[in-house]
Amino acid sequence: MYEATFELETITPLFMRGADQRKAEFRSASIKGVMRWWFRALAGNYFGNNIAKLREAECRVFGCAGSGGTRRSAVIVEVEPVESDGEYSPKSEYESYFWFSQTGRNSRGAVLPGLTLTITLEGRDEDSLKLAVLSLWAALHLGGFGSRSRKFGGSLFPKGEPEGDVSLDIPFVPGENVKEFYKGVFGGKRNITSEFSKILGDMGFKQGSQYEGLPGYPILNREHSLIVVGNPKEDVSEVIKDVGEWYLGTAGDGDKFEGGFRFKYANRRIPHTIHKKYQQGEERIGSIDAASERRPFLGLPIPFYKSFGRESVKFTVDHRNANRRASGLLFTVNAVRSQNATEYYPVITLFRYKFLPGYEGPVRYRGGVYKGREKVANAAGDLFIIEREQDGEVEYLKYLGELSSSLSTKFTPVYGSKEVSQ
Repeated sequence: MYEATFELETITPLFMRGADQRKAEFRSASIKGVMRWWFRALAGNYFGNNIAKLREAECRVFGCAGSGGTRRSAVIVEVEPVESDGEYSPKSEYESYFWFSQTGRNSRGAVLPGLTLTITLEGRDEDSLKLAVLSLWAALHLGGFGSRSRKFGGSLFPKGEPEGDVSLDIPFVPGENVKEFYKGVFGGKRNITSEFSKILGDMGFKQGSQYEGLPGYPILNREHSLIVVGNPKEDVSEVIKDVGEWYLGTAGDGDKFEGGFRFKYANRRIPHTIHKKYQQGEERIGSIDAASERRPFLGLPIPFYKSFGRESVKFTVDHRNANRRASGLLFTVNAVRSQNATEYYPVITLFRYKFLPGYEGPVRYRGGVYKGREKVANAAGDLFIIEREQDGEVEYLKYLGELSSSLSTKFTPVYGSKEVSQ
């Protein structure tokens, strides 16, 4: 067996749970699930639209079960067990927003920042373990673990290079110039994507044909992803605030954020439209035009709530073909250490892939008007987030282009081509 051991530090609270939802638990199954996700993102650069071969490679490395049979995982993920019923108190309105489902009145157990965690990977063959190690690199540097992992939750970072008997030319710990570190990892002669592809080729997998247009899933390559890095700061909360001010803006009256990229494309009049139709006597409210609303492009479902005195409007936005679509915009916090201090910096990754299968323009909303707990009017139908005559994919790409441009202006791009921001 080949082995690699990682000693990690929790930078932000880890909201990861097992059977007991009241306690946080550092779980090997959850770690392996995140590694599988990043394996697909890295392997997609090699397999392209050959989904069958992508699944075959994932099955060989991480195991699988299904109608095609069962295969044992070539890589074992082990962790030193950690359980915690500690509660995290947000230090800013930005942390409260990003971790709304895990803090405040929704607070449950969390593995708190500053703890040391250990992951050990064991592989039956060296190539499988190398792919698992590179998948973990991506998970640690570009994403997070547990709930709210795409919005700074569960940011873990290596305290040193992994120990073991597998050698890769991809360092885990950055030097003091973090931007040059990432440019080297992604653009050097032996970069992470080319190394990943080489190993897949050495294992006997043939390279697939690349997508024409948008891929159907997140792929980490220059054409379909963008990675930007922010400036290091002394405190984690300052990093989250810096990104929060760009993404959300500042909180004004009623704690509503204004001025950030996300709410630049928000239509906050949708609940008012529904309530007005109810006041005009409609008890079954159907499709609604909301052409300035673009937030669904960054993930579904989205819950809406608005109080109108004794009445309230509540509804959820999703899509007929998928009631969930994870955000393609990921925030994480990483650390850089010098002899004198530790600083923290944000890494933001944007994936450019198809919004939803069969998407043409409208999304779906479902809810109603309520008096207390009584539903007095039903509200459900198409929500037209673009003009009815506009092309859905064209508008989606235009939105991604504006998002890429905004990211590249505020932060420093370290990976991604011009095609991402076009």
